[in-house]
Amino acid sequence: MPFTFAHIGYVLPIKMKLKKYFSVTGLVFGSLAPDYDILFRLTKVRIHIFQYDAKAIILYIFPLALISAIFYHLICRNIIIDHLPKHYELKYKKYKSFDFIDFLKKKYLVVSWSIIFAILLHLLLDFLCHCVDAHAAKVFINKHFQGRISDKVIFGFSIYSLPILFSIVGFYLIYRYELTDIFSIKNIALTKQKVIFWCAFFLITILLYVIKYNVTEVDKEFFIDFVIISLTSSFIIAVYATCLVYQLIKKLK
Repeated sequence: MPFTFAHIGYVLPIKMKLKKYFSVTGLVFGSLAPDYDILFRLTKVRIHIFQYDAKAIILYIFPLALISAIFYHLICRNIIIDHLPKHYELKYKKYKSFDFIDFLKKKYLVVSWSIIFAILLHLLLDFLCHCVDAHAAKVFINKHFQGRISDKVIFGFSIYSLPILFSIVGFYLIYRYELTDIFSIKNIALTKQKVIFWCAFFLITILLYVIKYNVTEVDKEFFIDFVIISLTSSFIIAVYATCLVYQLIKKLK
């Protein structure tokens, strides 16, 4: 799917229905990790370098998911919760005392299973999104309907229609399970300190995007993909960078 974060939506129903069998952290970070290879490199970003066989999943994708999950819980989680709008700060405050390292020691198999399951679900969704052969569709249109319809339109539709549809469903599921009350002005009000934090976060995101745009090999044929992928990677890095800077400033004070 073009939007990596949409994958999270597909694991949320599992979190709600089968919570005792899965780790929410494992599901979320496992759903993101298969895209790390296109998110965090400076060559053409549309084509994956992971082969998605058992070796790649076990040796590369799984460890990356686990490391990023640990880093999030140790560095970012509490800071982000503290800077959410008041309604959501109260909603997620209970997770601030959650000791993920202790949970990981006791439930390593559950976390591992959750990561692997989410990785496989991600790959299944990607396969379904790209099951249409865009080049074959383009050749068919040129052969049988030459001059009647643009082959570029068919080519673009074949590439993007299913990924966009699946992404919309994924974001709807995120809204459905986590954000149904986000549109209340009262619920999204921020204090001055929180506004400063999120302004810094968005500035860092934009800065990282500009840097990546200028140093990465831009794929002009799939420019929209490049923009989405670059913004997504900048967003993820900015989450960790902003929280690290915040902790550093807090310690210096």
